[in-house]
Amino acid sequence: MTVRQRLLRPSLLIALLLAAVAVAGMNQRRHHLHALQAQAGDAAVMPVIVLTPWPMRQARHLELPGSAIGWHDADVDARISGYVRTWTHDIGDHVRAGELLATLRVPELDAEVQQAQADLQTAMTRSQLARITLDRWRQLFRTHTVSRQDLEDKESAWATSLSLTESSRERLHTLLAQQSYERIVAPFDGEISARLIDVGDLAVADTQHPLFHLTQTGALRVFTAVPQAWSDLIHVGDTAELSYPQAPGTTLPAQVIQIAAGLDAQERTRQVELRIDHPGDHLRPGDYVQVRFSSTQGQGLQIPITALIFRGRDLQVASVDDQQRMHLLRLTPGRDFGKSIEILHGLAANTTVIDNPSDAISEGEAVHIVGRRHDDTAGAAP
Repeated sequence: MTVRQRLLRPSLLIALLLAAVAVAGMNQRRHHLHALQAQAGDAAVMPVIVLTPWPMRQARHLELPGSAIGWHDADVDARISGYVRTWTHDIGDHVRAGELLATLRVPELDAEVQQAQADLQTAMTRSQLARITLDRWRQLFRTHTVSRQDLEDKESAWATSLSLTESSRERLHTLLAQQSYERIVAPFDGEISARLIDVGDLAVADTQHPLFHLTQTGALRVFTAVPQAWSDLIHVGDTAELSYPQAPGTTLPAQVIQIAAGLDAQERTRQVELRIDHPGDHLRPGDYVQVRFSSTQGQGLQIPITALIFRGRDLQVASVDDQQRMHLLRLTPGRDFGKSIEILHGLAANTTVIDNPSDAISEGEAVHIVGRRHDDTAGAAP
């Protein structure tokens, strides 16, 4: 090996070493650059914690005041004016349909009935005499003793007497029908809750002066006014519970049988009628009751207060789709439970909702799910 070769060999080694150091430095710098780019990309995607709305875990209840009345509840009025002759039943008495309650005395009507009976008897006698006369004149006409005109006059007189007889009979029937109103009878089976007459009183034929008040106690009806928020949750056939002050702790089942078609414009309520088949001994017509409705329909979903976004008048939440993109949803809130709130509309049960969303969050923004909240104990319905 020459001297020159011995001198070039260390230089080559040094050059190779320097080249290796340069390549290693360039690779390290490239790795640092990639790491910085990855960090910048991660910073651009917002990390979020999400949750799924929780269903309401208890049924909704509504208690309303109501009034119990008899299935049939009516005033018994007089059809004609007259003096009370007798009364046969008092308050608390049970009566049957058609049973006599009182009798009236109407002297003018009684006199008209007697006169109509006499008029009918007179008309029948005249009709009979006209018939006998007509038969006699027909025999005379056959022997040419009387003219045809005379015979036709007798036939007309007999027809007129028949019409007068029928008219008298109809008038008598009308007066007898009016006279039957002197008997006051029960219109249905029930219990007399009020007697408003006594012997000698003048009974007036109008609705302002009833004689008795009659209530059917076998079944009761209850009327109550349901607020608008519950008007679509109650249906015919639903069952409610009734409670009343005179029997604390006792409840009776009642069935919804009628619902008003629309809301009252002043109260914003809907009239509901319920039926009680076995009211028991304590619940009576006219009693005040408490009606308790229960519903598992239309309860909505439940989310924590921390998931809400308050922007202007709208209440919103931020949801995440399958592409990890954020969307704002408008909500209709229900009851507020403090740490959670009921959502009636605007949210599906399988929606992924962001918990504690940033105030700067915007529609369509990319997000990165880093965790999921499962604790739903804070929002249990009362």
